[in-house]
Amino acid sequence: MFFPERIKSIRITDRVLEIGPGGSPHPRSDILLERKFENLEEAEAQRGYTSKLQTNKKIVYYDGGIFPFYDKEFNYVICSHVLEHISDIESFLKEMFRVANKGYIEYPLIYYDYIYNFPEHLTFLKFNHGVLFYLPKSETSLSEFSEVNKFFYESLKSGHTCLIDSLKQELFEGFEWDKPFKINRAKKINDVCWKNIKINTPVSKRSSLIWKIKAIMNRILYKMVTVGTQNQSNREVWLESTLKKIPAGSRILDAGAGEQQYKRFCSHLNYVAQDFAQYDGKGDCSGLQMGKWDQSKLDIISNITATPEPDASFDAIMCVEVFEHLPEPIKAIQEFARLLKPGGHLIVTAPFCSLTHFSPYHFYTGFSRYFYETHLPANGFEIVDLQANGNYFEYLAQEVWRIPSMADRYAHGHPNYLEFLAMGLCLSMLKRFSKKGTKSGEMLHFGCHVHAIKTR
Repeated sequence: MFFPERIKSIRITDRVLEIGPGGSPHPRSDILLERKFENLEEAEAQRGYTSKLQTNKKIVYYDGGIFPFYDKEFNYVICSHVLEHISDIESFLKEMFRVANKGYIEYPLIYYDYIYNFPEHLTFLKFNHGVLFYLPKSETSLSEFSEVNKFFYESLKSGHTCLIDSLKQELFEGFEWDKPFKINRAKKINDVCWKNIKINTPVSKRSSLIWKIKAIMNRILYKMVTVGTQNQSNREVWLESTLKKIPAGSRILDAGAGEQQYKRFCSHLNYVAQDFAQYDGKGDCSGLQMGKWDQSKLDIISNITATPEPDASFDAIMCVEVFEHLPEPIKAIQEFARLLKPGGHLIVTAPFCSLTHFSPYHFYTGFSRYFYETHLPANGFEIVDLQANGNYFEYLAQEVWRIPSMADRYAHGHPNYLEFLAMGLCLSMLKRFSKKGTKSGEMLHFGCHVHAIKTR
């Protein structure tokens, strides 16, 4: 990815899909979608001979057709340097628009392939006036220059990247989208070229040094992509695993379900969604807000402490990242005890420490393990699993990643290149300490994951 700074619209609670992440997934991606390849050689070529993908994030493999996800399962999708490998552009983008509301796209322009002519690149692309034009490479005569292309292609593989470094603004295109855009098959090569292009003059030695510092900074940051970015993905892995333990056909209440993003883990269960349905996505405009919030598909609209269901009417209840938004979370626990059958499952996650979000419905910054160990047994629950998500160093790293967006919002500025480099060095340090440390979670972590059984 050449323009990571152009990704600006990912919210803290967004669920992010990244398609074809190569060797360096974006730090905010939660799920990675990868194509199945017949052999390792093909996979390396399609990945652009970048480093092999190493990540703790969930990877979903597919055959190149329909994406294996529900409609609007994601809030944001990143698709960087993938489209040029696709032959059926319209079907691919239709799938991308189906699974997400907004996203970011990046790809090389025709000038790049005119020089290097990657054999894996099948399509030329250009976005003009709200329309993405595409032209199959096979319909051009680029192959006539194969020997010239081969020279530059081999030079690039050998590490000669100066031309790309100097002209990346002209050789690549990347943009965010928030609604499906038109897709047209180009009729001529001009449709996938710049209309009015102005080439910047070469940078000075001083500017070149700044660029090199920025390049080093980017490499450091993207090597640190796992530290501080696993909050949501860790939680979802634990939640999916825990929900699988509940017998098929059991009736489960998703208390405080909101947009029901975890209904997808309950396909084997009789799922019921409850929420008070007062949050509109904007709240009081303070802190972190969602912007939009769809609660039109709820089964029950009520106060979470007074759910209109009979005693012992559920086999399981999950309450995910909700407690901090309740004025009286202990009363919610008492209500869960009423609603659950004996032997029923209670699944709760909530932050240990959180920033202001969904205000004015943000009443607590977080809950420690001692909250659960005190109030769950007092209300007839036995805790069978209590895990801390993350640790002290992971939490600090999460907030380091947040500095640019907070600076933009509250200080109307951005870290400069040296400050970005300092961020990278800080993340490197935090990653090292996170790996070496064993008990820092007792001091600070993202939040607790709790599985309890109703015993009386």
